[in-house]
Amino acid sequence: MKRVFFSSVDATDANLNLSKYIAIGKWAFYDRGVIPIMPHFNSLIIDLSTDKGALNGKLASKDMIFYANEMWVLGNKKDERIKDEIQLAKILKIRIRYFSDKEISKILKKYGGTTIHVE
Repeated sequence: MKRVFFSSVDATDANLNLSKYIAIGKWAFYDRGVIPIMPHFNSLIIDLSTDKGALNGKLASKDMIFYANEMWVLGNKKDERIKDEIQLAKILKIRIRYFSDKEISKILKKYGGTTIHVE
């Protein structure tokens, strides 16, 4: 199966909408037949609120890109972290696909996705 790295602006948000990414992961696996590589779940194990945690989270995410066959960028917003991830994917010659907020909304209508507050 193809391995896809998912990039989006809220991947480093400590109050991440985790159920949104569970829904997107299900869509990727069941509808697209790919294995999702989702750095969004790093917030469950890495304290991203500290400088050291933020750096470790960034390094962990970049490391995950090396295992991917493709990168899928989610949403219309792009921050510096996403731009760095896209640049790394280009260097590694990994195919990049972009999904708009509208496309993400369609996925969430099918698979759900509600906000979960991470403490």
